[in-house]
Amino acid sequence: MPSLAEMRPSFPNSLLPSPQIKVCGLTLLEDALVCVAAGINAIGINFWPKSKRFHPFAQASAWLDAVPEQITRVAVFVNADESEVTKIMHSGLLEVAQFHGDESDSYVQKFLDAGIPCIRALSVRTPEDLEKIPLCPAPTILLDAYQPGVYGGTGRTCDWELAAQAVRAFPEKRIILSGGLTPANAAQAFHEVRPAALDLASGVEISPGVKDAALIRQLAKSVRSAMAPCPP
Repeated sequence: MPSLAEMRPSFPNSLLPSPQIKVCGLTLLEDALVCVAAGINAIGINFWPKSKRFHPFAQASAWLDAVPEQITRVAVFVNADESEVTKIMHSGLLEVAQFHGDESDSYVQKFLDAGIPCIRALSVRTPEDLEKIPLCPAPTILLDAYQPGVYGGTGRTCDWELAAQAVRAFPEKRIILSGGLTPANAAQAFHEVRPAALDLASGVEISPGVKDAALIRQLAKSVRSAMAPCPP
């Protein structure tokens, strides 16, 4: 199965046999290695200083090169200076930039033009919010729950019905579902929404930035088992 970075923009969500899984907000190498062993497709490192899961690049760079290349490494930014994004992405330690703030389309386009795969996060609470999706230059859209003044990581559940509408309406986009997902509801979320990927942070944590190995393994097992074809 292709990684988040390798999936083509034209790959229809409706044809995905099973979702990619991204675990976000990592701060420890051992948690990254658990994700690799469990078959998780991508990990996210949060570089927003106001986040509960903020992990300075100086610290992340000390262990990211020890993470096997089979897992996609995503840098999460919120309204960061372009120079900061450029520095981190040019380090070669992360492959995908995720923009989770109020970044403009032109801001995102600059990095796409530079050959950097990008994920654009959007908070949704009404059908009108979905109108932003086709206007966004990024081929991959992460849908998260809306909470004023907060940029993700709240543990609130995204509106699955709205997310499913987005998947059906914009098959040219890769839709990632985030917000309030846990090992207990992830498989159901995939069946109801059919996104290209599921993104979890608080749902597999002991505390902000520290993951629970048992929950990560449970997540991978429950999602992949639910997607397995039934025996004849």
